[in-house]
Amino acid sequence: REAEALRNLYNSFLARFTETKEQRQVIEADARIIARAESPQRPSSRGLEFFLAIGFVVSGAAGVGLAWLRETLDRGLRSGGELERQLGLPCLGQVPHLKGIAGKGTKPHLYLLDKPRSAYAESIRSVGTYLRMSNIDDPPRVIQITSAIPGEGKTTFAASLATLLAKSGQQTVLIDLDLHHPSVARELGLEVEHCLVDYMLGDAALEDVIHTTDFGLAVLPVRRQTADPSVLVSAQRLKQLLAAMRERFDYVVVDSPPLLLVTDPKTTSAQVDASVLLVRWQETPADKAANALRELDAVAARVAGAVLAQVDVKRQAQYGYAGVGSYYGDYKKYYVD
Repeated sequence: REAEALRNLYNSFLARFTETKEQRQVIEADARIIARAESPQRPSSRGLEFFLAIGFVVSGAAGVGLAWLRETLDRGLRSGGELERQLGLPCLGQVPHLKGIAGKGTKPHLYLLDKPRSAYAESIRSVGTYLRMSNIDDPPRVIQITSAIPGEGKTTFAASLATLLAKSGQQTVLIDLDLHHPSVARELGLEVEHCLVDYMLGDAALEDVIHTTDFGLAVLPVRRQTADPSVLVSAQRLKQLLAAMRERFDYVVVDSPPLLLVTDPKTTSAQVDASVLLVRWQETPADKAANALRELDAVAARVAGAVLAQVDVKRQAQYGYAGVGSYYGDYKKYYVD
């Protein structure tokens, strides 16, 4: 019995060995080690300097591409030369944005009074000179200030021009004819009880609606928006108003609404001696300015020229354009800001 038990145990071990051997043949891959892996002695790819150089080149190219795209999409005008070439109008002047010179919150017409030898004052004075020279035999006395679209600074410019004329000893009146969005009273800080609309409706006498500032500028302001401005600014009523102003004042400056939004400035254009188109530096699209000019041409308006307003003097100088920016940067000491 003992021999039989040993024989059975042997056969069991032999069967298990045979089975294990067959399994190893199935699991083991048909491969062998050729060489042992060794630790690398140097980097397998290029160094950090190479990738930094590549990054610098790529970022530089991206910056140039973005700058080119911005220049391509930017349709604004940056210099008097560009304005004259694209609009076919003489540039009467380039007026700097006061925020870059005097700081934020400064009222332009007050700054002009406080700093008569500033770059801002000289730019307004230059526009006045060009206006008088636009017709030497019969200089324009009734001048309309308009623009293509809102937000170009026409009211600020009109107030500054009228202030300069009044300060020079000329009897000057500033009329707010932007009945859709009147802002002359706010610009000059006037408290208005009776306004131009009251006079046009026959509810007040002319004397009651003429306000005079501390520096001698007469103003016909509008207190609030009007329900139907086109009726008030009819050709006959406007003609009578401007005729009365012409008799009493040396200069009449009219702040009109944007040309591409309403018809009022086209009616006014037929009654004034000259119209000035205000174009905001780098903001007013050239095609919109050209469309506004066509609106004036359609009513045979006498257009004296255009003014490039709110010029960022530092950025204009960086662009390399000739204008108030480059002059202000090169000859800053000549002005008293």
